Amino acid sequence: MLDSAHKARPIRHKPARVQSETELILGSTAGAAEKRKHIRAKWRPFYDLLVKQRDELANVLGQLAREALELNPKPLDDEPAENGTTVYHGDELRGEATFYQATLAEVTDAIARVENGTYGVCEATGRPIPERRLKAIPWTRFTLEAQRKMEARGEAIKPTIGPLGNMRERIAAEPDDGEGEEPPPTGGEAG
Repeated sequence: MLDSAHKARPIRHKPARVQSETELILGSTAGAAEKRKHIRAKWRPFYDLLVKQRDELANVLGQLAREALELNPKPLDDEPAENGTTVYHGDELRGEATFYQATLAEVTDAIARVENGTYGVCEATGRPIPERRLKAIPWTRFTLEAQRKMEARGEAIKPTIGPLGNMRERIAAEPDDGEGEEPPPTGGEAG
């Protein structure tokens, strides 16, 4: 039993801090100011730009995810054309999100390189990446020369949505693994 000197006080809970979309996607960003202190002054403007880009990309991804969730084709209620449009729009949003996710991964990696002191050094050659290139593509990992050589050898993969063309051309170009159906005729052929 509590005496009058030790009356029970109401428990006060601090309101839960709501995480930002960036924190939900990337994890807590606590300590960013502390990390910034340990970054070479030369790289701080790049670091700030990369952090801003990361946050913007995370927000765009969150928006795309919300939009995709709102798209729900209703095959029994809507016309087939409307359902097709809804499915197409959802696929378009997912393709866009894939591109942004790849860019976000590059930006996040660049932030880690700034934090660990390897930013601005070409991963292929070990030579410094010119500031002009870093200003154009702050998340780049390679000098322009190294990037070109890697691309010529097919080693550097750029995130892209894919080549233009029609499905028949794509199916015909895919290697046959011996499974599945024959590709459809490519027009004008009688079967």
